[in-house]
Parts: sequence; structure tokens; C-alpha cells
Amino acid sequence: MLPVRPGITRITTQDGREHDDPAILALRDRNQCLVYKVQRSSRGVNAEGDSGMFHLGWFLGSGYSLQWWSRDSWSGSPWAGSNRWDWTKPDMYVDLAASLERGGFDYILVEDTLMLEDTYRGSLEPTLAHGHMGPKNDPVPLIPLMTQRTKHIGVAVTLSTSFYHPYHAARTMTTLDHLTGGRVGLNVVTSVSHRSAQNFGLDQHYRHAERYRMAHEWMDAANALWESWEPDAVNTDELVEVYADHTKVHVPNFEGEYYRTRGPLSTIPGPQGKPVIVQAGNSDPGRELAARYAETMLAHSTSIEWMKAFRADIHRRMEKYGRKPSECKVMFLIDPILGDSDAIARERQKDMHAAASTPEAIEDQLWGLTYSTGGEYDFSQADLDAPVADIVGNGETSTLRAFIQRAEGKTLREALTSYRMHGALDFCGSPDTVAAMMGEVMAEVGGDGFLLSPSVTRRHIAEIADGLAPPCAAADSSATATTTPHSERTFSTSRASDHHLNDPQEGIGALGRRSQLVRTQLNASPGPMDAGRAERVGEHVSPGLVPRRGLRRTALESGLVVRFSVGGLEPVGLDEAGHVCRLGCVVGAWWLRLHLG
Repeated sequence: MLPVRPGITRITTQDGREHDDPAILALRDRNQCLVYKVQRSSRGVNAEGDSGMFHLGWFLGSGYSLQWWSRDSWSGSPWAGSNRWDWTKPDMYVDLAASLERGGFDYILVEDTLMLEDTYRGSLEPTLAHGHMGPKNDPVPLIPLMTQRTKHIGVAVTLSTSFYHPYHAARTMTTLDHLTGGRVGLNVVTSVSHRSAQNFGLDQHYRHAERYRMAHEWMDAANALWESWEPDAVNTDELVEVYADHTKVHVPNFEGEYYRTRGPLSTIPGPQGKPVIVQAGNSDPGRELAARYAETMLAHSTSIEWMKAFRADIHRRMEKYGRKPSECKVMFLIDPILGDSDAIARERQKDMHAAASTPEAIEDQLWGLTYSTGGEYDFSQADLDAPVADIVGNGETSTLRAFIQRAEGKTLREALTSYRMHGALDFCGSPDTVAAMMGEVMAEVGGDGFLLSPSVTRRHIAEIADGLAPPCAAADSSATATTTPHSERTFSTSRASDHHLNDPQEGIGALGRRSQLVRTQLNASPGPMDAGRAERVGEHVSPGLVPRRGLRRTALESGLVVRFSVGGLEPVGLDEAGHVCRLGCVVGAWWLRLHLG
């Protein structure tokens, strides 16, 4: 008999009778197709609508580029292997995705920039000598390769609204959605550098406020293109000779101040309909863009108080757009320092702090400040022993403002040697210690999760995926248990209780509380699936392509309609005659891990 997880309170069979005994599930057999409506109980939540769980992501902060720099030595890492010569190959990134999926991560965010920076010292020499954000490949072709060895983890790619036309981006992202099986996200950025603008024929980059106005219009244009095909425009019934119903494909004819596009999109909708939208800007215009469009966003972790205030501000902004706080997960950047024991981690931290005071490290940080101004100020000209100047520029304004605020009362040299890009939170210790700290911080902040951003070596990948991730799942489970009554939770949060832990057909989806909330395709050949999984996807079914004309979308506000077949559970709907028929849909895209958390 299949186990039923906490959260299922009632089962309605096809004859209309209601049952509160999960043993009814044992009635299925090969000659019987019972239909169940799985009712979900309400979860224990905090005041902002989130459970005690937190999510994990990885920020690939240097993009598809050299990964040989090391924070341990501020030079070429001894753990980089052959990356200095073979960074253009996909192997490291494919290994990263597979390892993080094993660790139960929700997604990977891949950064990108569109230039080689030469503002610092007026030369390319510092950039190319140390591999600062370049050379760098286009990350778009890499994304499908990162998903080939994985089944569930999402991968978000960065595109610039300033330089990619909405039609080009919408078509590219829909293509990636197909190639990844519905696991792609779009990190919407406006770019920061005059050098990027000059690569696209401009004399200078747009000013900060204007390019965010452009980004709003860009998103409206892209959304119009993604919505130009109705979900059931493609006919999947083999008996009907017409491939697509032209009356369900529309010409948006979008016209704005900055962008025009006729449409419709020249390809069919992807499994998700549109990609998951990610936003990384923490300035006021960046927050506004995230509040209106983003489903997850990156944020700095300056302090617990700042994190709480930031998250509350995003939620307030979302309200005016008619959005719920749970619809955008705020992921805070951290860079934990791990060791086999707390003492070993502390020694490693001391070595790192010492390395940060070397002339080489200071030079690298000055390069970073110069880049953050958008190429408007060369920090090689700054006096290291003078107070930090109030220079923000036209680039990463929120990053520079955070640096200036925390440098108050210090010289530039003192600020550079003490500043931690990803905040003042001291995540240092053994994996168990750091996981417990992360759980405590998240419980205090109220959600939603962390984006880890270590330098990319196989050493750091193993430390995170095999060292930190398992106790994080345990700490997460413990936090949920203290904030949410067990009987009210809608899914298990512990590894040991997962029914499919040893089922090879379930793969990585069985390994952790994050990867339990996996993207599950239930179409013509549904895979093994238990009632707990059905109950988890509940209210979040994305109808996708409907196989028959006249099929009504099943109302799912109160539960999920499923039926047993030989292969497992599959979602069903009712045709106009009231007969049960399959929905050719994708249930629970990878963002379910974000939105059911």
C-alpha cells in the first residue's frame, strides 16, 4: 500500500463518497481506474504566508568564464584543476548541476556580462591577467547541457533588457524551455557598463533610472509574446489533421516608448508557458521591477535586520501589483567557510582574512569597485589611506551604496580589507554548525532561502553538495517542525521518510526536502508517484497543452484531481460529456520548489 503523507485529509472516490481512510488507495489494480480528489489541509505558516522551510540556490557569479580565481589566496586556486585551460568546455558546469541536484538545490543562477572591462588603469591588462569577469562565453548554449545529467534542478540564464530585443529573448527562452524540459529561468538585468553599451553601438549606457523604465516595458513586450499562443492552440489529438488552431494564436502588436514587436512568437509555448523570472537588482528601481515581475530574486545579506527589512519592503511593493508575498522568493547571498571541524574552519578563515590584506587582493577589489561604477570612475586613482569617497556611478548602485555605508569611519584600505561582499553574517564552521546557523537566521528573517556563491572548484562543490547540503536538510526539517505542527504539513521534510529513497526510478527527486518538490511530468507515460507527491503539486498545476478540443481545465483551488493507472498517478480532467480524460500537461515546474516552500 502506498503511504499517504501528512496534509491529506480527505479522499473522494468516483462514486462521490468521501473517505478519510488512506487505505482506500490500496484498491487500485490493473483492471481498475479509480479517480480521487486529494484534499490538502492548510499548512502552518507565519504571518507572511511562508512555512519554516528555506531554499538553496547557487549563484555562478563569474558566469561561463574562468573559474580559477580563489578567495583563499587571491590568485590562481590550487584546486582549480585544468579549468584555466578547459573552462570553455561544459564539464565543470555539468558536474556542478549534477552535484547540486544531489544536494537538493532548487536552482543555479548563471551570471553574464557583455564586455571586457578596461576602465581600471585604462587598460585590459588587470582584467585579462587575473581573469576578472572575462574572457566569457555566451551562457545560453550551456544551459541545456547543464540539464542533460539532471532531472529536476532549475537553471536561470542572464539576459540584458538593454541589449537583447524582447522578441529575440522571448524566442530564445522558449526554445530553452523546450530543451530543458521546463527547467529554465530568466535572470532579467539591465547591464552596468558603458563598455557593454559601446559593443552594441551606443556611445554610453543608458542612465540607471531610464534603463529600469526600459526593463518594465521590455517585460511587458516579452510577456505579450509568450502569451500570443493560447495554451491549447496545438492540437495533440492524432485523429485531427490540423496541427494548431490559428484562431488561438494572436498578434500582440506591442508598441511602447522603447520597444516594438509585432508577434506572434514563432514557436509553440514551452512546458512552463514562460520562464521563471529572476531579478538581481537591489536598488529602488530594481526592487520595483522584482516586485512586479520576479518569482525569485537575489539580495545581499548585510545583517539580519537588513534582510528582514528588505524582504518586508519587497512584499509591500508586491501588494500594489496584486501579488502575494509567496509569489517571489527572496534568496540571500552568502559565502560560507567550511571545515571538517569548527576549529579547522576558523583557521581557514584566518588565512583568508590575511590573504585579503595583501596588495594583490586590494588591487583586485579596487578593480571590482571600478566595475561597479559602470566604468565611470577608476579606483586605481583613489587614495587608499583617505576616507571612502561617496562615488556610486551608473552601474551596480546598490552594491556601492552598501560598501560606502559599511565603510563609514574607515579609510579605503581598511574598508577593502574588512569588507565582505556577501554581508557580515559569519557563516563559518563545520557543515553541521553552518547549517544550524543558516536555519536560525532564516527562522529569524522569516524566509525564503540562500544563494551560495563560492568560487567554483570541485573542492567547493563537494563541500557544499556533500558536506553542507545534508545537515541543511535536517536543520530545515527541524525548523519546520518547530514552527509548523507536523499534522498540518503537506509534505515530508526529512530524507529518511521519503518513500522513494531507494527507488532508482525516482532518481534525485527522492533525496531531500527541496528535491521532493520536483518538476514532475505526468503525461502519456506517467512515472511512479505516490499520494504524497500528488498532494504536493496540489494547487500549482500549469495546464500546458490540452489534448482535446472542448476540454475544461480542472478547478484545482481545493485540490488536485488524479487517477491511478498502471504507471502511477496522472492528472485528469473532464470532457464536455463528463468523461474522464488525460490532461497532456506538466505538473509542478521546477519553480514549485520555490512556491510550495
